Formats: sequence, structure tokens, C-alpha cells
Amino acid sequence: MFEGLKKEWRVLRENPPGMRFQARHRYRKVESPSPAWKKILVIALGFALIQIGMALWFLPGPGWLTILAGLALLAGYWEWTSRFLDGAEMWLRRTLARFSRRKDRGPAGSSRQANR
Repeated sequence: MFEGLKKEWRVLRENPPGMRFQARHRYRKVESPSPAWKKILVIALGFALIQIGMALWFLPGPGWLTILAGLALLAGYWEWTSRFLDGAEMWLRRTLARFSRRKDRGPAGSSRQANR
């Protein structure tokens, strides 16, 4: 059981950003097909996590993280979900890079000349 999880984690880690979840989907589909009962169980768990995450939007808790965990489970079986998560990863990386560049520049309107 844990060996399969290690292989899937390795597939995620070794692929470039923007292709990780699609590579995991292909790995699941071609190299590591699951029996029907396992697919049904994982898909049901993925939908349950999404519903719990939606409830956590209104209750205290990590709503978005729970939804992303549910989507990650579904991405192993549905290609559209894996494409969505790859796109979301690239958007998040661009957004974080933009904010880190702003942080390096300092607050807007500040200059070193004003301190002299």
C-alpha cells in the first residue's frame, strides 16, 4: 500500500510544475490501474472532502485546503481535474512570484532620498 503511495508521490515530485497532476493521472491510468471498488471509494472520498470543504467556508476550518485535497484525489481518475489543478498550481506560482517581487521593492512611494 505505501509503496504505491511512494510511487505516486515520486511522479508528482519529478514532473515540472504545470504537468504534475496530469502525469499522475497518466501514471494511474496506464501503469497503476485500480480495481473498480477502489476507484469508487476514492471518488466518493474526494467528493466528500469537497463537500466538507464547502461547509468549512462558513465554519472555522481549512475550507480551501480540504477542497484541494478532494480535487487531488479526483485528479488521479479524471483528466479535467488534473488539468484544473495544474493550471491552479501555475496561477499560484505566478501570484506568489509577483508578491515576492513587490516585497523586495518595498512599499510604494518610498525612496531612500527621503531619509537623508
